[in-house]
Amino acid sequence: MGNIYNIRDLSFSFGKNKILNDISFHVEEGDIVGLIGQNGAGKSTLINIMTGVYSNYSGNVFFKSYDNKENLIELKSNIAAVLDRSATYGTLSVVENINYYCKLLNVPIQYGLDLLDEFGMTEYTKFKVSQLSSGYQQRLRIVIALLNDPSVLFLDEPWIALDPINSQF
Repeated sequence: MGNIYNIRDLSFSFGKNKILNDISFHVEEGDIVGLIGQNGAGKSTLINIMTGVYSNYSGNVFFKSYDNKENLIELKSNIAAVLDRSATYGTLSVVENINYYCKLLNVPIQYGLDLLDEFGMTEYTKFKVSQLSSGYQQRLRIVIALLNDPSVLFLDEPWIALDPINSQF
């Protein structure tokens, strides 16, 4: 197994506020990594950098052997993220959201329906997303993130709105 991420001397600031200061680490294929820290410690910022959302950092961020700043297409075709602002369409049903994202990602709709089933959401397919509990909306976001079968999955605040029993899917 090799490095999937290699971060060297990473620093990031919002204006005069230094959020990340000279961070270096690597993540090997198959690793599960958790970021733990206080609010405002830079966890979400680091995820935004690693997923290519932010590119105005100093240092080096490599996904596999690709520089994040120079190979966004390679990066984004191999990763998925559920961020605090991940999009679902509240006026559409669960299945309409799945159909939309499957078409967008060129994924068979049956694969999306199978994921819904795996996540215990089959009985909710006709519900509008806005009618779902926050926990089921979060499950739907995770299903959508898994549609392109990513090499890496980022979950920022993954258990938001999920109760302890439902977080074990």
